Amino acid sequence: MTTHVIVEQYDPAEPIAGGIPGVISDMIRLSPPGNEFRVIGVDAAGHRRLGRWTEADVGGRTIDFLPVARFSAADARRVPHGIRLAAGKIRYQPVRLGASFVHAHRVEIGLTLRGGHPRTPLVQFVHTDSREAARHRVESFWRFLPAVHDLVERRVVGAAHRAWIFSGAAFERLQGLPAARRGKNWFDEELFRVGVGRRAGLTIAWIGRFEASKDPLAAVAALAELRRAGLSFDAWFAGAGSLRSDLEALVEREGLSEQVELLGAVSPSVIADRLRATSALLVTSRWEGQPRAVLEALGSGVGVVAVGVGDIPLLVRHGRTGFVAETTAPGELSGLLARVGELDTPAEIAESVRGHHARIVIGEMFAALRGDPS
Repeated sequence: MTTHVIVEQYDPAEPIAGGIPGVISDMIRLSPPGNEFRVIGVDAAGHRRLGRWTEADVGGRTIDFLPVARFSAADARRVPHGIRLAAGKIRYQPVRLGASFVHAHRVEIGLTLRGGHPRTPLVQFVHTDSREAARHRVESFWRFLPAVHDLVERRVVGAAHRAWIFSGAAFERLQGLPAARRGKNWFDEELFRVGVGRRAGLTIAWIGRFEASKDPLAAVAALAELRRAGLSFDAWFAGAGSLRSDLEALVEREGLSEQVELLGAVSPSVIADRLRATSALLVTSRWEGQPRAVLEALGSGVGVVAVGVGDIPLLVRHGRTGFVAETTAPGELSGLLARVGELDTPAEIAESVRGHHARIVIGEMFAALRGDPS
């Protein structure tokens, strides 16, 4: 049995559909037989005792779970979450992990694991381009120390057993390091699939954290412009974060309360059900890697209107499976939303991301860890 210890700001009980929590949940649920998981994470709801191993369920798979800090991913960051997690791990976790591999999804956690467990092979994930994040100077603590982050990133990836890099820009920077591999994000093809009987009319979705990096306020501005143009639509937002109150206020101020529904943080199954009755996914992020929400929407046969950041132009075929915007200008986004009826059929849109099916991609990742040819 191969034992994987994952250290991340993750609570298996917190209903976060995408992002890093979604990646971890899928890897646990869909890993091949012969792999077991232990997670060192956080208690988001305040229901668990810190420093005590318990059992948790992740999609029908039982894991050992050790909460070492108490916060939610949506909490304000007076102290950076990564630092709080690393400090809790040092405080509560004994030196011996009993792991075949340790996994980190942030370079500061990878650095902690290399220092504390140098003999255990590190599997490092790089999800976004840190330089782009630093350029916008929002959300991440590393925006204050971008050069230091670059040094830490190279050191951790250079010391890793295997490093999967989902951002094309980050991979260009790190591909010379022996462990670096171009990562491919995925979606659960059994959950996110084309539905039947899609509701008539224009329904628009927005999925992500209510944070400046995802810019949900730009999405509301685009919807307001669509309304001023006289187009009828419904919209829903799924997520949570520090901009929730600002988002609510802007929806009210723009007179969109009857058309826009704020769902909060919901489970992947709720997202999947909603997408099957949706016309378009709107993405207003300031930067991205390979966003799972885009793959999930495309896999559900939903066209995507997105700003061309990160790998989005590689995922969305302009004029076929969606539209890639140059800016978040409300007029540009609303004009593209009005054209989603011109896109390919839902079945054709879903076919475009067949190579990102979770069971294929995750199987290849675990085969690579075993050393099997891929």
